[in-house]
Amino acid sequence: MNPALDPDTDPGVGPGARPEVRSEARHEARPGAPHGLGWLRQLAAATHQLADGTHQLVAGTRQLFEPLQCPGCLIRVDRPRLCDVCSAAIAVLPSPVRRTVDVRDGDPLVVTALLPYEPPWRNVILHFKEDPDRVVREVVQGVMGRVMREVDPMSGLLLAPIPAASVRLRERGFNPPEVLARWAAKSFGGEWRPRLLERHDYHGPLRGLGAGERQERLQGAMSPGPDIHHHRDASPAVILIDDVLTTGSTLAEAARALRGAGIRRISGLVLASAELGRNSD
Repeated sequence: MNPALDPDTDPGVGPGARPEVRSEARHEARPGAPHGLGWLRQLAAATHQLADGTHQLVAGTRQLFEPLQCPGCLIRVDRPRLCDVCSAAIAVLPSPVRRTVDVRDGDPLVVTALLPYEPPWRNVILHFKEDPDRVVREVVQGVMGRVMREVDPMSGLLLAPIPAASVRLRERGFNPPEVLARWAAKSFGGEWRPRLLERHDYHGPLRGLGAGERQERLQGAMSPGPDIHHHRDASPAVILIDDVLTTGSTLAEAARALRGAGIRRISGLVLASAELGRNSD
């Protein structure tokens, strides 16, 4: 019930109500009440936290009944951890690489990839995308922290995760790029903006498709979200966050949507880069 119409709190409503005395003070915002769309952002943040907590609970319950495996090579281990071989392999990290992605009707997009989508990273990232447990989250977060020291500072930038299709969000219970964007914002600066983009049509998974088929399937799949209205006139710099870069079609469509809304300074950051036709999922 609207607090302004609650008979327990409003003397102008209910039996024995007194005539309403109109004054400017009566219409002032109550202390602590959210202004504008602030309550929507608070609700969205609380919803994301609840979804993450639920997913971690489900993952933890599954571990009680499934054999423990190293997330890097899938061999049996005695407790949730990377095996010694995979631990040694990830101790030596590659330097970030930059790829250029073509964007329809616009300038190419420069994307920074933190890791190669190859063993043992490939299995770790697949675990992170589909069913991350505590070990996988800690590994990915730790790798991001070490590798991103070589990436340009993010202070003052807007971090926009690639939005998930609603069907994929229901299947997974969370959006991997959104988790990455939150980690990056918390650890390296920048402003997390999960609603800078919105996802619309979903025409099935992209796995196994070539560049042209991916572009056709993604055309018109994204548009500017509600957060765009707060930044349209400020000419902000935006970093698009995704998990794996294959052909770049997803990032290109996201960049096209933001450029259509007047955002010009856009780049990309992905956890890993894969070559099409080789370890591309």
